[in-house]
Amino acid sequence: MDLSSFGFDKNIFLFFLISPNGFDTSVFGLIVLGWAIFWLVWYDNFRHCRGVFDSNVLNICILILLVFLGFGIGFLYQGIFEFWLMAVFSLMIFLALIDIKKFAVPDWLNFALLFLVILGVMIFDNSFYLSFEKLLEGFGLAGLFAIFRIFGDMIYKKEILGEGDIVFIASSGLLFGTENSLKGIFWGCVLGIFYILFSRLFGKSVFKIPLIAFILFGIIFCFIIRVYSD
Repeated sequence: MDLSSFGFDKNIFLFFLISPNGFDTSVFGLIVLGWAIFWLVWYDNFRHCRGVFDSNVLNICILILLVFLGFGIGFLYQGIFEFWLMAVFSLMIFLALIDIKKFAVPDWLNFALLFLVILGVMIFDNSFYLSFEKLLEGFGLAGLFAIFRIFGDMIYKKEILGEGDIVFIASSGLLFGTENSLKGIFWGCVLGIFYILFSRLFGKSVFKIPLIAFILFGIIFCFIIRVYSD
């Protein structure tokens, strides 16, 4: 598996935090962390995102997914890095699920992800220069899409890109790098177009898509292609 697909290149992150030796007891801590973040999001569901996590079946599936995610991260990493990564991926999953349901995400959750990614960049990068470079990449990418949003609003007289989407793009740019993020966004948009076309084939009109969810799908799609092509 080529971990550089995630932007965790050996020239950027401290590789002594990566363990190739398999599981240890910390994997249970990762699962508890994922479940704790889910509880916070589930609790917020009753205040701001009502209707997202009302299904017991969905909630059970999420808890099982977090178990598999915990075991996967625990197998590959160790130390503080694995807990940071578990928190980041858990937040990304919850943002995608909420976006699918509501076409909007809570600001606190989105900015929590951004803050956590920035914190990881500052802690795990092995030089100030590399940290500054990644910050420029992430916020530069967000700035680029903010410009697209301004021109889109001017041309189409309606919002084509939400503020939450831009914040999520900044987080993905910091985490995966500009190139990988752009690939993920591109393939996410392609998948979104296919979703719209298939929906119309079945007589359902779709005028907007959960972009955060499709960006995450695009990133996962790029990663799978990268793994199987190496």
